[in-house]
Amino acid sequence: GQVFPCSVIRSEEELTPADRERLHLLGAGDVRERFDVLFKGGSRCLVSRTDAGSLCFVGWMTPLKEYEPAGTKPCVRIERCFTFPDCRGKGVFPSALHAICRHVRSSHEWPPTILIETSVFNAGSRRAIEKAGFRATGWLVEILWWRWYRPA
Repeated sequence: GQVFPCSVIRSEEELTPADRERLHLLGAGDVRERFDVLFKGGSRCLVSRTDAGSLCFVGWMTPLKEYEPAGTKPCVRIERCFTFPDCRGKGVFPSALHAICRHVRSSHEWPPTILIETSVFNAGSRRAIEKAGFRATGWLVEILWWRWYRPA
């Protein structure tokens, strides 16, 4: 079915009981505790839903202040992305990544640096990340770093 654009969740209270159950079944454990830690660190949760309202993608956007020396562009890392198994192979991940990048770019005065990382062995994620407009910029052991280059 149709996937709605990503929306930003600013607190765990914005999750529905069905959202919490779907996350819990994935092994997310205590959703409230995990979300609270990330929210307190300045992260924002981004979700996409199917046309039936069910979660199909969850990801996090975290500002990286340590990479922002005075007078430079802001830097944001997209992390902890997950596409639910019943939604894979339908273009959800690249669509969600592109929506996240548009959201980040529209919320800053100038285009920020947007980074994401993935395992070199995760071919599906690598294809989706490239499709969303990222280019590999480096690697360390088994992790590839990507930077978004597609204009908003």
